[in-house]
Amino acid sequence: MKISISVPTYNAIDRLKFLINNVMSLNSCPGLHISLSISNLDSTDGTYEFLQELETKPTKYPVHIYNKPIFDNGQIVRQNPFSNFKAAIDVVPGDVDWIWVMGDDDNFIEPNALIYLKNLIEQHVANDINYIHPCQSNRSKRTNNILKGSIMSLANTYGWHEIFGWMSARVIRTSKAKEFFYIPYAENHLKSPFGDVFCLFELCHKESMIYVDSQWQSTQEQTQSKESLVRWSETNTGERYVLMPEVFYHMHERGVLGGGVKKMFFRYHQYHLWDRLAVNVLAAVLSSGSYDQRLKQNIARISLFGEMLADAEEKKAFRIWLNQILYQIEDYTSLLEVASTKREKLIAFANQVNMPVYPWTEII
Repeated sequence: MKISISVPTYNAIDRLKFLINNVMSLNSCPGLHISLSISNLDSTDGTYEFLQELETKPTKYPVHIYNKPIFDNGQIVRQNPFSNFKAAIDVVPGDVDWIWVMGDDDNFIEPNALIYLKNLIEQHVANDINYIHPCQSNRSKRTNNILKGSIMSLANTYGWHEIFGWMSARVIRTSKAKEFFYIPYAENHLKSPFGDVFCLFELCHKESMIYVDSQWQSTQEQTQSKESLVRWSETNTGERYVLMPEVFYHMHERGVLGGGVKKMFFRYHQYHLWDRLAVNVLAAVLSSGSYDQRLKQNIARISLFGEMLADAEEKKAFRIWLNQILYQIEDYTSLLEVASTKREKLIAFANQVNMPVYPWTEII
């Protein structure tokens, strides 16, 4: 069985070096062939030169590298996470069976991780399964339980982001991974910061998957690094989050979400996705003192979640919640109270919306 660790990287040379050494320290076994695949489009921190040198050195496991810019109409495509992710998949040889996607700030904490993955695939994975989710160790309940089910059913039960959203928790059959960049609606999905995940979900949503409560891998740091924050800023990631309801809604219109989903489908970390987006709107209102057209458009996007809920009671509860958001914004921007009193009220309300509703640990 051939398994490749696929890593798109950007301006994280120290963490990338750590991850490469980490992968090279993994154990193998008879019948398991490990490789590492790396893409770098336009890092400016010495990554290009480092990878050039790496290609000339012998390594414990083969390394496949894409280390050059991507051009569009003669112009370099600057730090495009989707293009970088695509290059990291494209550089994986076609005879590889499975791809494990890792961020350049992730690492393996279990030396036998790929041996365990190989055994899991041989014992539990049939030909109809193309996606495996080994949960990150810092979110594990340490049960080693294995859950098999339809992707839509698991997403409705545990949350779409829990099933697909964690970078280092995606193991994809190579033939399927090389397909999902070319689905008809890929361009629409790319508007959001989860473009690759939306493509994968749309391609696989009718299939089954394996979820394992493993302790095999983790992030190198538990909070966003300085480099990660810069990357978010350069790619406008925060602003692109609010485009996610539109992407979901377009899938809903095409029947990808069936007749609708449960509110749990929209779980995001310890919250509902709409809570996180609403907090951003409230923070912007507090910062600017106004409710401008851009923020109104963002609220309109958030309202799309209600259109996708299948359960009448959940839909009703969402509408009540949204009306509370609108009332608080209207109250804050009115002239009926002194500014300090209104600000205190809106801050208190925003803190209430920002309260976690789910535990941090994974699902099984």
